[in-house]
Amino acid sequence: MVANRGGLCNCSRVDVNYAARAFAGAWPSRTGSFADRFNALPKLVASRTLKALAWGPSKLLAEPIEDSVRKAKDTVKGAIYIHGSLALTQNLSKDGLIDEYHLLTYPIVLGEGRRLFGEKQKAELELMSLEDLGSGVVAQKYRVKH
Repeated sequence: MVANRGGLCNCSRVDVNYAARAFAGAWPSRTGSFADRFNALPKLVASRTLKALAWGPSKLLAEPIEDSVRKAKDTVKGAIYIHGSLALTQNLSKDGLIDEYHLLTYPIVLGEGRRLFGEKQKAELELMSLEDLGSGVVAQKYRVKH
């Protein structure tokens, strides 16, 4: 399971996406080569408010989400990415369900914001790759040491 923060993934290497409810509302109407590939991927959507999904192919996850994720990790072959949900990423990280983090760092200091890792949450990470994308943006991939 890969937590992807700061940008969209390379969808050519993704088999299933976990997506927050906000993605389910925004992406179905988008078109273009990236949007068409992203919309065609199987999606597992975590939501406490949605009862049905019009974004196919997709499946609404049952509570508790952590159990649904464990089941998906056992059955899905290939990469599973999480997009658009800091809370989901934090909860799955606490349960040891995140294997990698793919992060984009932008050269902007806001001075405040939400943390990727909670106040008392610890994670031991190993740098897998680092790439300068230009304009000061840096892509980093980390493996979680379980």
